[in-house]
Amino acid sequence: MENIGFSLDSHHLLLLHSRHELHDEGMSIDVEVAMPLPTALPGNEQVSIRTLPSGLMACTVHTGDDLSLGRAYLALHRWMEDTGYSFAGPPRQVHLQRAEHMDPVHYVTEVQFPVRGPIARS
Repeated sequence: MENIGFSLDSHHLLLLHSRHELHDEGMSIDVEVAMPLPTALPGNEQVSIRTLPSGLMACTVHTGDDLSLGRAYLALHRWMEDTGYSFAGPPRQVHLQRAEHMDPVHYVTEVQFPVRGPIARS
């Protein structure tokens, strides 16, 4: 990837397709890891290349470790309930500031909910 100008330091994102499920072996989450690419590339057996759909997003930025990231999700859920918006796709996490030797309290993550709405209330 580096030979095409792709940096592993670029902002990657996670698409969270399902809720956490507890199993005897531990917890599983259906997650896709995505990265912006500087040019179109062909996929292969291990890598699928596609463009994420654009659309309306409800977003918030969280600073702190991943254990406190749930507060960002809760804030967006509450906002959606208050405004009548509904989910239009899997939530996304964009890791804006994160490094291997960085103190996790300084991580910066944008949480994005693809949304549609608002739904008319009766």
